Amino acid sequence: MTSYYDSLPLPGSGVMRANEPWSGHYEVQPAVWAVAHTTQFAASGWRYLDSACVMIDGGSVVALESPRKKDFSLIIETMDAKSPQTLEFQITHLPQKTLHVWQTSKDQQFEAIANIHPVAGKFSLTVEPNCIYSPTTTSDQHKGKSLPPATSVLSLPYADDFSSYKPGDSPRLFSDQSGVFEIQKRTDGLGNSLREVLRHDGIPWHSHLDPKPETILGDLNWKDYSVVVDAQIPADSYALLLGRVTIVPQNDKLPNGYAFKITGTGDWELRAIRTTVGPKPWDFKTTGDTGVPLTQGHADLGANAWHYLELSMKGDEISVRSDRKALATVHDSTHSHGQAGLGSDWSGADFARFSVQSDSLPH
Repeated sequence: MTSYYDSLPLPGSGVMRANEPWSGHYEVQPAVWAVAHTTQFAASGWRYLDSACVMIDGGSVVALESPRKKDFSLIIETMDAKSPQTLEFQITHLPQKTLHVWQTSKDQQFEAIANIHPVAGKFSLTVEPNCIYSPTTTSDQHKGKSLPPATSVLSLPYADDFSSYKPGDSPRLFSDQSGVFEIQKRTDGLGNSLREVLRHDGIPWHSHLDPKPETILGDLNWKDYSVVVDAQIPADSYALLLGRVTIVPQNDKLPNGYAFKITGTGDWELRAIRTTVGPKPWDFKTTGDTGVPLTQGHADLGANAWHYLELSMKGDEISVRSDRKALATVHDSTHSHGQAGLGSDWSGADFARFSVQSDSLPH
């Protein structure tokens, strides 16, 4: 089930998509019916027949039988075939019953297309390229129908003060791309905060260029809004506010969007990150000049204190604030819409009273 945001790597990889918990919308994708060609034709206890698992031209055939050998099913796939082919079958030690044939193609998924009556244990079936077939002695297969709730944009304002969670919980809607962001008790005893709890990166499975800790949430269709949070930043760490995020790469580059980074000593910068997807869905690469920030400066931050931080985006006007004081306003049209997010390094920062506010509301 794809239940993560489309901005993250490999969007839509599940057999179904359900990544709008605010609307309940879901999509039944064609891959569901590819899976059904096995799951609706075999049950717990069925076993594969070694003698009937063979390769054909551009595809394969497998067979399963029921525990008492009263029924059997074939699953035939022709994903790499170039032309139709007729397959000849000989049934031995299996019931001589009528076979009901189901087919999935690019244009039609999970359709009953024919009945076959074996003669003296023999039958044939002509199969088309790029299809799946399931001849079976069983019955009662069906294609489900559904009417999901309509898709909708996550409404603003959105706020979470993290007070409804227990320590160790993951807050609703946040999706960690690297690191682990968990609810923790604030050191001053005034409620809960969100903190990246690991102190070093893990063992990467695909690249040595893993991202720093980041957590993303929200709607890709958000346009004009402000990301607001209270943060307590260690002197050797930083807090990161992200806005208009559309792509989160699988490397050490920042997400595609706007990034407001401020250190525990008060140095800050605002960047517009330009990330594009490579030829393959998992081939994320960063292009453009991301080494020069849009603007940067220094803010007077007290040590071991909580600070109000804000990244605001309205049209091409991008502004940042610290402790409700304006740090800078620039004009940039690199990004027009996307999600919000938070980040830090492995030294950790605490976040509290998080909100995403519409540009029409007072900040």
